[in-house]
Amino acid sequence: MLPRLYISTPIHDQNQIRLDQQAGRYLLRVLRLGPGSAVALFDNSGHEYACTLLDRDNKPTLSIDRISTPNREAPFEITLVHGLTRTSALEMIIQKGVELGVSRFIPLKTQRSTSRPDAKLSANRLQRLHRIAQEAAEQCQRVYVPEILAPIGWNELDRLLQPGPRLLFWEENQHAHQLKQLTHPDPLTTLTLLTGPEGGLDAAEVSHAQQEMDFSIITLGPRILRAETAAITAVSAVLTLWGDLG
Repeated sequence: MLPRLYISTPIHDQNQIRLDQQAGRYLLRVLRLGPGSAVALFDNSGHEYACTLLDRDNKPTLSIDRISTPNREAPFEITLVHGLTRTSALEMIIQKGVELGVSRFIPLKTQRSTSRPDAKLSANRLQRLHRIAQEAAEQCQRVYVPEILAPIGWNELDRLLQPGPRLLFWEENQHAHQLKQLTHPDPLTTLTLLTGPEGGLDAAEVSHAQQEMDFSIITLGPRILRAETAAITAVSAVLTLWGDLG
């Protein structure tokens, strides 16, 4: 598979680009590439740049040979609001969500959230989540690295939500609508999904989201899913029904 790297600096119309030392170490020492090797770069512009490695410097230079605009993003923007979970579950939600096509992640502090990091730990954890998202985007051929917000509370959520349908997946209401029973705007441009933490959302939180933020309550079926499974399943389900999966 062609090596791909995300570059945070816009590439624009440059003929050559010099990588930083970390990217250079990855290409030269981890992948053991040499001059003449092909590499793909992307910079969150929607473009992909076909490049050739020119040297083995610590900060190697690549020539930019061709620019393309591949269509690999989901057909509508998905914001995934997910109850703050333990570290391993959160990292899985980010990694698999990126692979599926999520555009933005909003970790939500809920009544039953088991993880409540202090400011320093939260900053370090967020940096790691960004790295996981970047690596997942590189691996799955996306041309954008999704946005990951710092954990927020319910009182901050409403102002961050985009227009469009909002779906809350709640395991305690087995009489809620199923996805296949819903209709959606045509065209569908933005969609917000909300899933709970370990232990789920409590009834007061669900009522608040429904009445104050216009979320529709949806069930994923009769089985109780883990927090990370529910988030990944919700994204997969909407993209299978209304998007480009399946």
